[in-house]
Amino acid sequence: MSQCTKVTVGTVKRTTFVNDSAVKTVYFDIEYNGEKLTIDDDYGGKMKNKGERYFIVLSCTRPNFSEAYWDIPVPDTLKFIPQNGWDKIPYNLEKIK
Repeated sequence: MSQCTKVTVGTVKRTTFVNDSAVKTVYFDIEYNGEKLTIDDDYGGKMKNKGERYFIVLSCTRPNFSEAYWDIPVPDTLKFIPQNGWDKIPYNLEKIK
C-alpha cells in the first residue's frame, strides 16, 4: 500500500466463499473522491451481513488497494463521511473495541 492512506466507511454488499473454506471475500460499497466504488477484502471469521459497516483504510492513489478494520465498530450515529476520507479513524474510535 502507498504511503498515503485514507480511512472511509464501507458497507457490506455481499460475501462469497472459497471452496467451502473459512476464507470469505467480503465486497464493500464505498464512496471516495466523489466516486462510488466496490472493493473487496478477504476475511476468515464469522459471516458478515449485507449492510454492516466497517472502517476501510485505502491507498490515496489506488483506492482498490484497501484493508478493512474488522474489530473497530462503526457507530450507527456516524453519518458524515468526508468525500476524501479521514487521515485516521475519527473521534478516537480505534480505542473502543
